[in-house]
Amino acid sequence: MPCVTSSSTSSQTVEVVWPKQGSVGWGIGPKKVSEQFCYLLPCKRHVTLGFYYGGELPDSAGLLGGGGRQVSGKLSMRSLKLAGLQDVRRSELRQLVEAAVAHLARVSDLEELRRVAAAVSRRADDRGRGSTAAAGSAPG
Repeated sequence: MPCVTSSSTSSQTVEVVWPKQGSVGWGIGPKKVSEQFCYLLPCKRHVTLGFYYGGELPDSAGLLGGGGRQVSGKLSMRSLKLAGLQDVRRSELRQLVEAAVAHLARVSDLEELRRVAAAVSRRADDRGRGSTAAAGSAPG
């Protein structure tokens, strides 16, 4: 079970620690794929910094490797290895993290719009069925 805390990175950022997996992620909620923009996974000789939607991020420096389309067709994970402080200090790395945050904000807004549209559509369908049933049962 993850441990969810508020991060000092931003008042809107949620930090999620996954003790069993030995990783930590950041985003707008505890759900890895839909609510997080990146994660860190410590290894013996490096730290992996991963992006759930890395394939959709601008990466002119070519830092991100691996990944591919997932089974759902929605997710294109990419990651990079950080082996030392020189890797962490790269301005391109900061640009990737900023792009991931912006991408998650866009995706989250779209998901919220889709949920609202679906709810409105269901209500309209329910009203349509209700009025049809009422019309059919009216005395004639």
